Amino acid sequence: MQKSNKNRLLLSRDFFWNLYARFYTALPRYFDEYRELKEEVIGELYRCHKQGERVLDAGCGTGSYAISLASEGYFVTGIDFSPTMLSFAAENGKHTGERLRLIQADMEQPLPFNDKFDAILSINVLYALEAPQVALTYLCAHLRPGGTLFLVVPCSAIKMSTIARKIVREKGLFRLLRIGACLSGVVLLNLIIGRKYKRKSYHLWTEQTLLRDLDDNGLETVKISKAYMDTDLFAVAVKR
Repeated sequence: MQKSNKNRLLLSRDFFWNLYARFYTALPRYFDEYRELKEEVIGELYRCHKQGERVLDAGCGTGSYAISLASEGYFVTGIDFSPTMLSFAAENGKHTGERLRLIQADMEQPLPFNDKFDAILSINVLYALEAPQVALTYLCAHLRPGGTLFLVVPCSAIKMSTIARKIVREKGLFRLLRIGACLSGVVLLNLIIGRKYKRKSYHLWTEQTLLRDLDDNGLETVKISKAYMDTDLFAVAVKR
């Protein structure tokens, strides 16, 4: 009986992350703001780091950023705690060969390797963790001196009504229906994650708290700007 309950739990968990991964993978296809954020982050990384350098994508999900960077000649390690997400990333990134390495890891624990990276990116991941400052400290331990952190964290909640009005105004009602189903699915599944881990809310940052967190980890902030419909802060910081 105990084994049967455990098997059901594993199946349920796998189904959940399978569903989440499918919604998440669809975002870049339908949601312009997601693509614009990705272009901004990767464009900034291209300006700071040349091909062949080592990049850590912390919380890589289904591999959107990691695969793009590996395809351009960077050596990318992607970490995520969800094996389902990583399996999607592995399938989508097969063409990158040895330039893409995927590892299951919990960002709130010391990472399971000793590598140092030229660049680390983490895009809208820390907000959902129990102890984001702890995770940030673990990440920064793997950034070489002079290396760059590209970090995106939320500064306010996404308002679905604002998004809907913008999409209808710019793309029309049919576009809203296609995007709305995908985005609503991601929002709903995030709420389920929050309830599952008994969190009262996700974490938000102000520019001041983000500057403090970066400074506490030995990073010199190069820039902080609003992104993703002004609901995110995008920081670029260099390790002293």
